[in-house]
Amino acid sequence: RVLDDDGAFRGWLYRIRDDTEHRALYDELSHRGQQLAEAQSIAGVGSWERLATGPVSWSDEAYRVCRVTPESFDPSLDTFFELLHPEDRESVRPHYVRMVTQGDALDVECRLRPDAGAETWLRVRGVAQLDEDGDLVRVGGTLQDITVAKNYQRGLEFLSAMAGVANESRTLQEVLVASDREVRPYARWPAVLVGAP
Repeated sequence: RVLDDDGAFRGWLYRIRDDTEHRALYDELSHRGQQLAEAQSIAGVGSWERLATGPVSWSDEAYRVCRVTPESFDPSLDTFFELLHPEDRESVRPHYVRMVTQGDALDVECRLRPDAGAETWLRVRGVAQLDEDGDLVRVGGTLQDITVAKNYQRGLEFLSAMAGVANESRTLQEVLVASDREVRPYARWPAVLVGAP
């Protein structure tokens, strides 16, 4: 709006600027964000980040990996630890503290709470950025669903235990007795011993 010296309206003044470069940059960033979200979804790896003074932010895949939604879960250190299996919480916490106070890398495996459905294993990785005084500047990392890999690992351990028992026993009766002892940790059901002739 243009006014003269007496304050009377004289017209409009427009300023036009070429925004092509800014729009191209916005489109590129948007495309990269979509690529990252797609890669995280395919890999089953979510990301998380917190600046020293800000809230924790999670990617969409981090919510999916932890079996929660952005509407039902407000990510923070305390709420994340509440998601973990009670037996794993206290073993994970010292690793996190060392990361944010000493700059150690975080790399732990833990389970989600049993009420989250079927047993879910996570690999939690993180790095902290500390300033020259050792104060936290930023912390970030990943949450990966490793349940399938853990199930394969358990299966291999089970088969290895069975093979070891079979190879070390001289009779079927010894196999059955040793199987109960060696295989029970890998099974969710009690071994049933049957008589051998």
